[in-house]
Amino acid sequence: MVQEKKISNSSGKEVLATLVAEGGDPAAIVDREGLAQISDSGELEAIVAAAVDANPEAVEQIRAGNQKAIGAIVGFVMKQTKGRADGGEINRLVKEQLDA
Repeated sequence: MVQEKKISNSSGKEVLATLVAEGGDPAAIVDREGLAQISDSGELEAIVAAAVDANPEAVEQIRAGNQKAIGAIVGFVMKQTKGRADGGEINRLVKEQLDA
């Protein structure tokens, strides 16, 4: 499921721990615990837009060429999605929004 990007690495560890402790079906655990990764760009666009608005200093740093500043925006999105967002998709959306 991690390789298929259905869940994140951290969610994979959580599923594995649950499997060891309780057994069961990995897909059922993902559904029950709400661990499915958010990779739908439509859903993420609004969260990324809020993150960009909430981090004007990071936006200015990114526009000035400091690509490491994108971490503040990615961190905001991850916090909002409880770590379920696809990091690559977040980066793509941030760059897309800042280029517009």
